[in-house]
Amino acid sequence: MKTARLYINGMVITLAFASIANANLLTNPGFESGSLAGWIGSGGNYSTVTSPVHSGSYACHNFNRTATWNSIRRNIDPIMTVGSTYRISIWACVNSDGPYKANLQTKVTASGSGTIYKQLDTKNLTTEWSQLVGEYTYTYDGSLAEAVFYVVNPPVGVDVYYDDASIVLLYPLWSGETTHSITLTSAWVSAKAETDLTEAVLVWDTQDRHPGTTNDWPNTLNLGAQSAGQIAAQMTGLSKNTEYTWRIYGANSVTNGWTAAKTFTCFPSVVGPLESKDSIVGERQSNAPAAGYYPGATLSSPNLSGAQGSSYKDERENRVVVLGFKLPTLPGGTTFTNATLNFEIVKARDHAGIDPSLNVYLLDTENPDSTGTKFFYHGSSDSNSAVAFVGETYISVGTAIETFAADQYDQAYTLTGAARTLLESFYGGDNIPNQSEAFFRFNLDKEWNYESGTPYQQYWLNLADDESSLIIYHTEPPPKDTILIIR
Repeated sequence: MKTARLYINGMVITLAFASIANANLLTNPGFESGSLAGWIGSGGNYSTVTSPVHSGSYACHNFNRTATWNSIRRNIDPIMTVGSTYRISIWACVNSDGPYKANLQTKVTASGSGTIYKQLDTKNLTTEWSQLVGEYTYTYDGSLAEAVFYVVNPPVGVDVYYDDASIVLLYPLWSGETTHSITLTSAWVSAKAETDLTEAVLVWDTQDRHPGTTNDWPNTLNLGAQSAGQIAAQMTGLSKNTEYTWRIYGANSVTNGWTAAKTFTCFPSVVGPLESKDSIVGERQSNAPAAGYYPGATLSSPNLSGAQGSSYKDERENRVVVLGFKLPTLPGGTTFTNATLNFEIVKARDHAGIDPSLNVYLLDTENPDSTGTKFFYHGSSDSNSAVAFVGETYISVGTAIETFAADQYDQAYTLTGAARTLLESFYGGDNIPNQSEAFFRFNLDKEWNYESGTPYQQYWLNLADDESSLIIYHTEPPPKDTILIIR
């Protein structure tokens, strides 16, 4: 029995079902073309007949059989994917009362696994039509020589009739393979597992090494057991200007198989890197009315509780930091498609145990310095319509400041939703930006106790010029597979 999970408003509903009937993958499954097109005769003679038929106007007649294995056959490799499970069926009857035992089976011959016969069903055939049906997971190792299904065992001399065959995909193991967030040395991959897996392994190389095993790939990442649903993982240590192919292998007690091969190229060397524009820092701004960024704050009444502000005492690494990145003119004939914001978190602390996240917003402005305080709101949930949420990161730490190892918390936020739409609007539909910079606000602390000068929770960024970047993706052509990295 197979199960599927349906998620509705946080509730999980498990549906049980015996099979999923999809479309018949066979052409001419019932010989209704009046011919044997698509079928292979193996021993004896074959023709289409108008009687007897199970349905429609035609059936296949196998006569002058000289061996029990004489049967109509069908090549399954063109319509099956390794690792996927199918239901194979065919209707059959004989020209004398019988009954005569008949087996529905597959035969797969490959260099690495030899010849493997798989019996799917057994029926006693008579002059009445009977359906032989069974489930089959397609698999082999090495170079494929033959993959067919057929019916065996009716005695020599007995005529057999066939009609209404079908192959339907029951349990596709994988779907939705995608590559995303590609950089010069890394890339993320994702795929949907259609069923729970007891093991999953990501593999990659500069060439596709399938069919084979995970041991045939020089680069592997063990993903362990995975529940049905989306699986994502990152490949690191890649080389720029290099093409890679990846797959994910999954298995459970019922089936196993690979995703389709996906190929991508690590983007070429940086095109025209621009000097970073770190124009706004996390201390009191010249245009702020008082010590805090929250509207209405004063020195005597800072109104900074509830994650609403910062303090003029803060250093640039603390509290609110706004980074501006110059927007490049894209190559002629191309348009903006998306962007990834990259930065590094180097320290964190959680003074009050409130577990807040670092929140990042894209500001809808050309110059935050001249636009008042609304862009410097310090809350963890900002209702300001002039900002777009980009992403958040939570790191579990203690009350003391914890310093992280280099590159331990490199972050990459691919812009989605309102943030992507807002940044795209800065280009106005062509390759020339209509403003010089894009500004991102980092809310680095959750709350601030003005009287004690103690932050309740905070993060520190690495603000060195080469540690934060905005990667702009654009269309082709020209040039092909190019990004601009703005540092």
